[in-house]
Amino acid sequence: MRILRTSIPREDGSQQLCDTIQHEGRLWLAPEWLEDPSKPYSKPARLIGMNGLKYRSLPLRGDVDFVLEHPVPEAVLQGRVRGPQADPFVVLENPDVRIHNTVRFAEFDRTAPASI
Repeated sequence: MRILRTSIPREDGSQQLCDTIQHEGRLWLAPEWLEDPSKPYSKPARLIGMNGLKYRSLPLRGDVDFVLEHPVPEAVLQGRVRGPQADPFVVLENPDVRIHNTVRFAEFDRTAPASI
């Protein structure tokens, strides 16, 4: 597993980069991480499903792997809304996912073909 990057448009026209992982066969945005210096891994505070969101893959392997076509509200990214209030976004709070820090902070050759 490796950490991918997704560019998310903001309401003001700027772009926000967000970590993206594959979990249970799907792509998920991981906007915030829980870190414990005594542990060799990090956990996403929440995952936001990319299924149902319009995005495109970038084949040139630049700094970004995917680009969303529409913004994700800050309240969803920050975990301030949950359950039905987060619709149409699927949000998993405190998922049981652990990413080893050597993977999370690894630098990858972005010119090489990717497999996810």
